[in-house]
Amino acid sequence: MARELVARSELTEVTVFTNGLRTALELEPALPRISVVVTGGSLRRQQHSLVDPLGGKLLEGIRAHTVILGCGGVDPVAGVTNVSLPDAEMKQRMLRAAARKILVADASKLGVVEMAPICAIGEIDLLITGESADPECVAALRDKGLEVEVAR
Repeated sequence: MARELVARSELTEVTVFTNGLRTALELEPALPRISVVVTGGSLRRQQHSLVDPLGGKLLEGIRAHTVILGCGGVDPVAGVTNVSLPDAEMKQRMLRAAARKILVADASKLGVVEMAPICAIGEIDLLITGESADPECVAALRDKGLEVEVAR
């Protein structure tokens, strides 16, 4: 997603809040037309993400138009989940800070349930996934009222 934002030269006066160090570095070529704010917090080695304590304090003081989240799994019954509890908590804070909630999950994450719950399907406005997504899982997510866009 970060690379796609960088490629969109018509996007100006956009501010991105992220707890992901890789995301921040991917956005760097778009400075200053895209402002990048890194949340701070404790570094998680494998994910290169910043989490609590302190990681979520910044998010409590903002209101965002749109949040775009990744996840470890999205299931029609179990909802949106992640492999890490600290990362899931940061994503929950991001969801609370935003008016519009977009989930990006490649096809391999559909129907998967990870350990750490993020939110219910009804808390997401849009899921963007790939064309190799299982049609039955996509249909079940749509049956739950989730708008699903299959990127080609």
